[in-house]
Amino acid sequence: MTAEAVRAARADMEIARRKIRALVEPGNHRSDAAAPCIAPRVDATAEYYETFRKRTLSLTCVAGLGGLPQIAWPAGTVERLPPRRIAARLDG
Repeated sequence: MTAEAVRAARADMEIARRKIRALVEPGNHRSDAAAPCIAPRVDATAEYYETFRKRTLSLTCVAGLGGLPQIAWPAGTVERLPPRRIAARLDG
């Protein structure tokens, strides 16, 4: 990546951060899934892992781009597997 590309990406991130923070009222929070589904199988294909990664990022990137904290905690089980985690963005 060139220095100019890095500067442009940082400028885009700052614009996103300002827009996200403009939508958040202080003292509010939001609860969302921290993952799109249960964890992928260890023998899943590389294509499946990439799809899982993109779906997970689409759920978790808002807090990161907004510079907001995010936590996750167990929220339930699926087919007796370990608990699924729910993320909470502590907006504001």
